[in-house]
Amino acid sequence: LIADVSKIIDELAKYDDEGEKPDVKQNEPNEQQVTNGRPKTPCFRSLMYGTEYEKDEYLRILKKLMQGVKGKDAATIMLACKGLKIISHPPFKAVVGEFGEIGCRQGYNNYLKTGIPQEEIENIKRKIKEMYENEVAKNSKK
Repeated sequence: LIADVSKIIDELAKYDDEGEKPDVKQNEPNEQQVTNGRPKTPCFRSLMYGTEYEKDEYLRILKKLMQGVKGKDAATIMLACKGLKIISHPPFKAVVGEFGEIGCRQGYNNYLKTGIPQEEIENIKRKIKEMYENEVAKNSKK
């Protein structure tokens, strides 16, 4: 009988003042939380190559070029950036997160995969290079 009472007292000691068992995991050392599902898409800037200064300049240029652009034109600009080694790969969510609405995912991804005429990509590459050189020249005069 005394052994049963001591077991009950030991069991009751595990409960807090409100009558609930405290969460044991709160007292454990920092444990990395495991999440299920696909990983989150990284932000556009983290996919870019170059120094922070170069990233700032290219983002400023791309924001001008991407204003009101959708579908094929958005994919053309992103393929030009990939060709210039400005960005590693331009996933739809990252592009939308940085530049806003660019049309539907399926259209954008189809243009990236099926390809766009190389001449159009080269024209955009020249325009981006020219705008970058103008920005750098403007900033070096200041």
